[in-house]
Amino acid sequence: MILLDTDVLLRMTAGDSKISVRSRRFIDEAMHSHGIGVPTIVFLEAARLHWDERVDLGMPPEQWRKAHLRRGVLELPLTGKVAVQAADLFARQGFHRDPGAQIIVATAIAEQSTLATTDGRILDWARQTGALAVLDATE
Repeated sequence: MILLDTDVLLRMTAGDSKISVRSRRFIDEAMHSHGIGVPTIVFLEAARLHWDERVDLGMPPEQWRKAHLRRGVLELPLTGKVAVQAADLFARQGFHRDPGAQIIVATAIAEQSTLATTDGRILDWARQTGALAVLDATE
């Protein structure tokens, strides 16, 4: 399974050219073969960005979420195990302070999935530690 972070999901939905053609094809193929997952916090972040008028989802956030779920995106809930792992990433593994990114990365680790992201801090950390398989969605 491929997990999408908030930026990748928003950009894929909008058809943003920052997501490379190669990455878009890889994500689309994953959707049809072994699935796309989205940590629950991605929907929180997208809704906040929408209500702060920083992104336009084109519909109310709950409708936007349901549209993705109908298309086959798997919503991955925040579990206690993931929450503790997220805190550990920051406290003991040198990961950055953003709790949303911590939860997204911890979910990808727990699911043993590749994380599609544009976040340079996540990409750098994953490459340095080898703790997470990542797809740089801009390449």
